Order: sequence, then C-alpha cells, then structure tokens
Amino acid sequence: MRYLVSEIEAQFRSAINHAGITYQGDVMADGKLHRFQVDGDKLGSKNGAYILHADGYCPAGYFEDFRQGIKMTWKFNSHGGRSQITVEERAQIARTQALRKQNELQRQDRVAKNAGTLWVNAELAPPSHPYLARKAIMSCGARIAPDGRLMIPLQDQNLVIRNLQFISADGEKRFMLGGQKHGCFFSIGEMTETIFIAEGFATAASIYICEQMLAIVAYDAGNLKPVAEITRALYPTATIIIAGDNDHSGVGQAKAEEAANACGGLISVPPNPGQDWNDYLSAFDAIAAKEAL
Repeated sequence: MRYLVSEIEAQFRSAINHAGITYQGDVMADGKLHRFQVDGDKLGSKNGAYILHADGYCPAGYFEDFRQGIKMTWKFNSHGGRSQITVEERAQIARTQALRKQNELQRQDRVAKNAGTLWVNAELAPPSHPYLARKAIMSCGARIAPDGRLMIPLQDQNLVIRNLQFISADGEKRFMLGGQKHGCFFSIGEMTETIFIAEGFATAASIYICEQMLAIVAYDAGNLKPVAEITRALYPTATIIIAGDNDHSGVGQAKAEEAANACGGLISVPPNPGQDWNDYLSAFDAIAAKEAL
C-alpha cells in the first residue's frame, strides 16, 4: 500500500517532537541523512539528524539529538497511532541493526585512521587564531587543519584518536563524518586530584587556565555521562566536577546532573542563564570567577 508522502512526513515530525526534540522545520523523505538545528539551540548548530524512507511497503526512519543523547527508530502507522511490530519484523530489524552496527564500526575505524594522519601532520594552533582570541583561551593542545580551522582530537579510553572536531573562526563546529564520538574525549592538562568535565573545548580550556586542574572535553551534553563513567574508571579516587552549561532549556543542567550521578561527582553551573563557564570566565575578573567555580 502506498501512502501520501506529506502524511508520512507529518507523522515523522510529530514523532521527533514527541521524543523531546523540538523541531518544526522541513522533513524530506528521500532516504538521505539530514542534519538540522534543534529549536532553542545556538544558531548555526546542527545537533539534530534524521533519515526518512518513504518508499517500500512500510515507510520508516530514524532521528536523533546529539546534544541530548536521544536516538530513536521510527515506523509509519497507517492508523496514526503506535504501530505493533510482529515477531518477523523484530527479527528483521535485529538483523538490519547488526549489519548496520558492523558497517558503522568499520566506517569508524577508517575515519580514525584518517584522523590520526591529519593530527600527526598538523601544527599547534597559534594564540592568534580568531576563535582562540575571541574565546580568550590558549591553544591548550589544539592544532591547525589544512584549511585553517582548529582541530581537537576525540580519544577513546585507550587514548587512541578516533575522530576530530573542527572549529572555524566564527565557532562553527563539525566532526569527521562517520567517526566515533560516543565516549570519546580530550584532556587538557596533567592528572590532578580534582578533574573537571565540560561540554565544549573553549569551556574546558577556560577552566584549565583558571584552575590549573585537569579539564576534559566531552563535546556535547549527551556525551557527558559516558565520558564521566570512563573518567571514573580511569581515576577511581579523583574528585570529578561536571562543569555544566546553564541552558535556558535546562538540558545542560539535566545532563550534568545525570553525569555527576553516574560517576559520583559534583556539579558546577555558571550563575547566569544562557552561559557556559567560558562565557562567565571571559566576562568577569578571573579571580572573582575562580571563586564561583
């Protein structure tokens, strides 16, 4: 049976919003990966992604929010409600997921190899880089990509580079397509008794400069918990502080609390809504800001 594409797209968008991802933009059922800005996120960010297939017997797709850590599959229901999946369909879904996971791991390994080559051949970023200057931070280990963007490595618990984050002069952030991010991190500084974990590179760098303590980049709110768990496994006796963002949406605070609970850590959130610790530390005197941490 064939269904109206508009009906499929409308039901799919409704499922996205029902899952807690606020998005009212266009949805295209073309079977391709689409990145989108989640309503309420920073301008230019594309923390949402989806794939929607409208062809075949039963339209289906998936969507996720990288920042919140939401990832769901979806199946069209001609009756407009929740569809019941048969035993045969569940078996087929399991086989498809296993194959997709295998392909994903192979793709991640290829990306990791390319990321390692790029990183080894890159030079340390100068303090004059526009993004570093605007954020009032040092390079803190960041390097320069051939196109002039900053490069920050994503390492696994064995400190093997699995991906790279690229940051442009105006702050646009991109990862290598198909690379691993979940559970990956970047450490700024040497081991200290107290460890801070922050979402972004600039935030972690600001905390390191201010506190002179190990600061770890988790890259987004949805990755705080897995990074916190890995950090606790690596440093069982350390005091871990999750330096969360004070989001208007409350996402940063909620994810920071979740991460702190997972590792037996503490939470530190800047006092002003809409700020992360880089915003706060850049706006106020460093000594006064240090007392607030």
